[in-house]
Amino acid sequence: FAERAAELGLSVPETANAAAPEAAHLTKRFETVFKPIFTSSGKGLRYLKKGDAPPQDVSAIIQRKVEGRSVAATAICHAGRLIGAACYRPILEAGSVSIAFEREREAAPAITTWIETFIAAEALTGFVSFDFIVDDVGVPYAIECNPRATSAVHFFESKSLAAAILAPHKAQTVEAGGAERQQQFYACLTEFWARIRSRTERAAVARALRTCRDVTWRRDDPLPFLTMTPTSWEILRIAITQGVSLGEAATQDIGWFGEASGD
Repeated sequence: FAERAAELGLSVPETANAAAPEAAHLTKRFETVFKPIFTSSGKGLRYLKKGDAPPQDVSAIIQRKVEGRSVAATAICHAGRLIGAACYRPILEAGSVSIAFEREREAAPAITTWIETFIAAEALTGFVSFDFIVDDVGVPYAIECNPRATSAVHFFESKSLAAAILAPHKAQTVEAGGAERQQQFYACLTEFWARIRSRTERAAVARALRTCRDVTWRRDDPLPFLTMTPTSWEILRIAITQGVSLGEAATQDIGWFGEASGD
């Protein structure tokens, strides 16, 4: 992904396979990030100081650490045409997964242009999501691409999004919608109890719970919100008893992290 984006002239941090000679050159010059290729929810991610020797691991990459703020985006597209894009910045995270977030406006134009270029070059169709670091002069550096929708989808207007999904060849654009600040209530509540011993961290979670609107709750259709605890209990139980984030708990039985199949 990083190599293809660089070929297109798009901003991405320098990236190399962790076992390649280029990785050692990167770690000598910059602070870097060690990322397993087969991972999710930040599992196995490590930050390396300048001069640290990179772990010799062919199933991981080394990437220059970009200083700035995190912004995530989800786009919906058809045959290389961008139909809609929404951006958000995290307010509260469980591990590396945002569970409370706020619409990003300042960096959105530059990020949308970046996404539009990539989607057109790859002739993509469907949902595609990106994680960016926006530096102090406003340049967005893409650090990850996921071929699916993420929480930014909550910043689309529902009916407009549904129309684009059902008839993407007819859709002109997906309208923006939703509250400016949103949360996944049960994930935030889990984090509240996980941070109960820290007054500062507990206060940050409580503030998110008070000021952000839940992505599921609707007064005219309350059952999805009310039944989420029993229907998600197995995931909640794993998160609570094993001390992992909801993202890790939700993908334990479906994620593949490069292990041999045993066949």
